[in-house]
Amino acid sequence: MRLRNYLHAFFLLLCVALVLLHEALWSLRSEVAASRSEAASFAAREHLQRRGDGAVVDPVSFGILDHPLPWPEDLSVHRAMAETIQKLPRRESELHQIPADVRSTRVMYIVNSFDRKQLREMLVVLRSAVVMCEFGWDLEVAFLITHLFGDEPPSIPEALYCARIGRTVERNFYNFTPEVENRLATFSRLVIGTHIRDFEFFIYAENDMNIQLHHALLFLWETALLPGDYLPGLQRYVYHEGKMTTPAVEYVAWQGSDVTVIHVDGRWYYHPVNPHQSHFMLTRQQVEALAQRCGFLDTSRTACNPLYLREFMSSLQIFGDFLCPACNLTKVVPAMPEAYFRHFLVHHLTNISFAGPGVPGIHHGGMPMERHHDGIAQCVAQAQREGGLGREVSVCRSRTLHIDITGLL
Repeated sequence: MRLRNYLHAFFLLLCVALVLLHEALWSLRSEVAASRSEAASFAAREHLQRRGDGAVVDPVSFGILDHPLPWPEDLSVHRAMAETIQKLPRRESELHQIPADVRSTRVMYIVNSFDRKQLREMLVVLRSAVVMCEFGWDLEVAFLITHLFGDEPPSIPEALYCARIGRTVERNFYNFTPEVENRLATFSRLVIGTHIRDFEFFIYAENDMNIQLHHALLFLWETALLPGDYLPGLQRYVYHEGKMTTPAVEYVAWQGSDVTVIHVDGRWYYHPVNPHQSHFMLTRQQVEALAQRCGFLDTSRTACNPLYLREFMSSLQIFGDFLCPACNLTKVVPAMPEAYFRHFLVHHLTNISFAGPGVPGIHHGGMPMERHHDGIAQCVAQAQREGGLGREVSVCRSRTLHIDITGLL
């Protein structure tokens, strides 16, 4: 009995030590991210001086919060947004250039589909993609796929039917054997490189990431506004239905207790410590800039850890990681107000990648959505109290975002 108690105590201490080590690693990542963001501050100040009179309209000033999601199916809000984006001053930096005509650009949407079991989720993704065609974009879908369908199931062309053009959107299948495993994601670079002059905007997503038209438009809008090495991104969330004793909860991936908030041109952004987002959106100019900067189109490049090749190709190569230095852009998500922050959340449709303690999932690294944003808001408030308006990057340690160790044991 005494030996059992000793073993139990040892196990508890070991678990606590592992959690503390985990937090220390996240803290290190935050410090690296903050130093990287500080390095961009000179470019930011130059950008603000260049804009001068502040006549550029940002999405919140435009009135985006007057139109809660989901937006009308007639796409009237999307079209009004596109007209406003179209009038923004064009930037010299390739990292912040947007298509010449946001209302009718050429778009390649690449879907990474490794598992046929997620066909249902992929059809949702395709229906969201085809809205881009209905909006007016010239859309082509490229499938990177390992589960060879033989004859294409009718559900795919049905999902990709675009009423505006009276037919199914153009689509191409790049078939591979299942042995390629995570290397499937690397072929996105080959497809983009082959068609770099044919399209102005590229979207890559795993087959359960529901990228929608408003995500793409807001990405272009924020791209045109942000300075330096900042690039807008989305944050994944999953949804767990409630049961008799538990409420329904939306979870985001836990980002650590150290929160980095960035103040640019009077607006607040949140810098996720974990940049992984299972997708990317890039304009042609951004792809070309990253190809020069960090070999973005070089298919021979691999992740520092082969187990994370898929994550490297979708996110870590673009935004960098303290274990995997790469293009080293700084991912930012608009932080305030909360209603605008929610426009940058993307649904991970399988709902199984991360969850809170006690909720079935592959990883228990989730944070309830409201608690997550409360922590961000606390850090913005702290930065404002401490004179954060006078400096670009502020880092705070949020009690709200501190994981309860007992919940993990």
